[in-house]
Amino acid sequence: IRSIGETLARGRVANGDRLREYAQLLVQEGHRLSHLIDNLLAYSRVTDVTQLYSFEPLSPTDVVGEALRGFQRLLQEGGFNVTVDVPATLPPVRADRTAIVLALANLIDNAMRYSGTSRTITIQGRLNGDVVELAVQDYGVGIEPGELQRVQQRFIRGRTAEGKGSGLGLAIVSRIAA
Repeated sequence: IRSIGETLARGRVANGDRLREYAQLLVQEGHRLSHLIDNLLAYSRVTDVTQLYSFEPLSPTDVVGEALRGFQRLLQEGGFNVTVDVPATLPPVRADRTAIVLALANLIDNAMRYSGTSRTITIQGRLNGDVVELAVQDYGVGIEPGELQRVQQRFIRGRTAEGKGSGLGLAIVSRIAA
């Protein structure tokens, strides 16, 4: 962000298309930084003050919609095809709204980041006995079964993970689910 800002401040970008490209990079990197800060704060919250959760009955459809709203622009710009199959007939879940939306947002973010060239994300909800299960699926490289436990620890990323990431997302999801 600083590098792009310095380049712009020094007037090294004169072309309109190039200026738009730099502006888009600033927005993208600003989003990435905000996400990292949110994750650091969220990890602190879910590990230190779980007694402050406010549990209430929540519609699975509503929480999935709320989590997706934060990604609409990025999903569209990234050319993602998102399929949501969360029946409105699912019973409410007893959860903390902020925490459950954060968990879903981290799963959506990971799905976008690691979807590879497929650009397809599926979000499903189903009733398994008396438990509502929500799943976010992409069709990228995936996580090796032997690494699943490991990547749920903070600051740990899978061996096949490429690109930028803090290693906090799945740790947050795991802690919220617990």
